[in-house]
Amino acid sequence: MSECIVKAGNVRKSFKDVLALDDFSLTACKGEIVGLVGPNGAGKTTSLECIQGLIPFDAGSVALFGEDVYRGLTFQSRQRIGIAPQFFSLPPLLTVSEIATLYQSLYLRAMAVDEVIARVGLEKQAGVRFGRLSGGQQRRLALAVALVGRPELLFLDEPTGDLDPQSRRYIWSLLLNETEKAQRAVIISTHQMDEVEALCSRVVIMDEGRILDSDTPQALIQRHCPEHLIRFNINEKYLDVMKSSFPALHFRSIQKGNQEANISLVVNTLSTTIQQLQMLEKDHQFEMKNLQVSQSSLEDVFIKLTGKVLRE
Repeated sequence: MSECIVKAGNVRKSFKDVLALDDFSLTACKGEIVGLVGPNGAGKTTSLECIQGLIPFDAGSVALFGEDVYRGLTFQSRQRIGIAPQFFSLPPLLTVSEIATLYQSLYLRAMAVDEVIARVGLEKQAGVRFGRLSGGQQRRLALAVALVGRPELLFLDEPTGDLDPQSRRYIWSLLLNETEKAQRAVIISTHQMDEVEALCSRVVIMDEGRILDSDTPQALIQRHCPEHLIRFNINEKYLDVMKSSFPALHFRSIQKGNQEANISLVVNTLSTTIQQLQMLEKDHQFEMKNLQVSQSSLEDVFIKLTGKVLRE
């Protein structure tokens, strides 16, 4: 059993009349990457700040490395934590190398400056001043600062928000490195559903300060959105055959043009439905063109649990 580093139980936090967190509980063990997802204002950042001990909470408990956060962490425990906040600002005239050196001096068992800079792919920017870095480069520097102390607990708030796809995948590979992953727990707050599916062993979906559900990405998909989507084109004269053969299925879209119909079917039993379609194709001698099959995603689960209405 991996060492459980984070234990938060029934945490409650209010800002005047606004309830930001309500009965929030979370654990994170070594080897785990736990993702916090939710709409704007769901309580993700507040929960991170309570767990880190940056703001006091009204009720509940939080322990890191077995120490009560409310009473304050010892120097030894703080040495084992790395944090990359969503908003990261430093003196604009300091270079990447100078910033890494500054943070390196805070940790007893820190990485070498050149090593941590190389780890996040900023070797060419080592002598560049912070104010001249792009948003994505600043984001990678924030990760370097979080990693420099070789943390056993890593907090990442929107870690790849400003990065291009290539840089995002590079950061993912760092976090998924098997040797380092086994030695630490990671808690990520992000809006990127593909990032959560790629990285996280467990996902916590939040809204309005409460946890709506928590499980592995695949388990959440199977529980809330087990359907598959089948798309294909057929000659539109076979539409009646399709409708009579699948009366209980929803035709998400039928677009007529060039004597072809573009059909989308939402199904629960994929293999059975594919067999039925193949039999129809053979019996009626038509062709399904551009056949595509896709599974529901974590984004579908997110929308189903939190709703489609945009909230500021």
